This record gives sequence, C-alpha cells and structure tokens, in this order.
Amino acid sequence: VYMERALTIINDGLGDILVRGNTSTRNFLMPLLDKKIGIATGLVSEVALIKVPYYDKVLALGDTSVCINPSEGQRKKIIKNICYVLDHLGVKRPKIGVLALVEKPSFHMRDTVEAQNIVRSHKMEPIADCELVGPIPWDLIVSKEAARLKGFDCPYCGEFDAVLMPNVMAGNTVMKVLGMSATSNACAVLAGTRVPTAISSRSSSVEEAYLSLCVAAAMLYEDKK
Repeated sequence: VYMERALTIINDGLGDILVRGNTSTRNFLMPLLDKKIGIATGLVSEVALIKVPYYDKVLALGDTSVCINPSEGQRKKIIKNICYVLDHLGVKRPKIGVLALVEKPSFHMRDTVEAQNIVRSHKMEPIADCELVGPIPWDLIVSKEAARLKGFDCPYCGEFDAVLMPNVMAGNTVMKVLGMSATSNACAVLAGTRVPTAISSRSSSVEEAYLSLCVAAAMLYEDKK
C-alpha cells in the first residue's frame, strides 16, 4: 500500500526521488516493476557504491539485488546502468572488471566463458563508453601487487571503477561482506527507473541510507542541468 502511494506521487509529478523505506526487497521492487504503476524504463538493476579501507576509489558493483541470474544480454544492460550512474557522478569512461573466479577462460566455469564473451562483444561493438576487462578475479581487480605476482598484464589492476557481478548472489554477498566485515561505507541506487531511486538494505546504518539519498539527489541534479 505504501509503495503504491509513493508511486502515485511520482507518477503524478509530485515527487522527484523514490526512496526505499523499511520494506522487503520484493515488496519494494514488484510495484516498481509493474507495467501499470511502475517506473521502469528498461532493465532495472541496483548499482551499489562502496568504499573499502584498502582501495583508493569508490567501487561501483552491479547488480546487487534485482537480476537474480542475468543472461549475457542482461549483463550488457547492467554495464550500461553502471555507466549511467557513474556518468552522473562525474566518472567518465569507467574501467569495469567482469568478475569471475579465475582470469583464464575455461569451459568448466560458466562465469569465465560469459565474461570472455561479454568483453569480446564489447570490443566488436561497444556496449557503453567504458573500458571492460574480463574474466578477472577480485584480487586482480583491487590489487596491482596481486597482478604483478600472478603475471597478469593489465594497467587497470588496482584502479578499476566498477565490477560487473556474475549474479545477484555474488553481488549481494560481496557488498554485505565488505560492508559488515571491512568497516566499509556503502550506498546504492537503482538504474533503469524514470526517477532516481535510493535503495539500501534494511540493516544499513542511518549514514548509508543518507548516502544513498545523496547519490539519488546528485543524479537528479545532473538530469536537470
């Protein structure tokens, strides 16, 4: 009921930003995705922004709550959503790592093959204005030293702006592990919606919920410039 009221306010042009309150992910997303009252303009995905102590940049992670097991085509749209959010935050041509268990493709590991396919497709026809590397595991994404030790030749190691997750289980788990075990600050917004949408976990701190709203407000500001 509350979500329907919020969407009515948005659809009537009386609200600029949608904010998730203390409601389950399902109860928040289902009305939002509804064809009659929802505000989806394409594939909706969550872009989480997280700052961990050992990494100099804020990392964008996607998808972390919506697309449970996205196809290769859906993951390309998630890349576009990541770039859309980062562009609104002033990050141009972001460097995105396509996360996989290992850096060498193997037909035994679906995530490595999909990552290779996505990167090859991007080289033939750019998915978005970004640099795309994959398959690549987490340690090579965040550490130049790990890349040196493994002999992985990539200038972006330790400097990536975003990570494309293989599925929502991986994305949500990484975000929560870093947020709860690495004294990290995190926030999140949805992309693919008609208005900026702030979304945070019900277990998020007040600061993290506030930061999510700030990111949504920054996106709104850029849209109205």
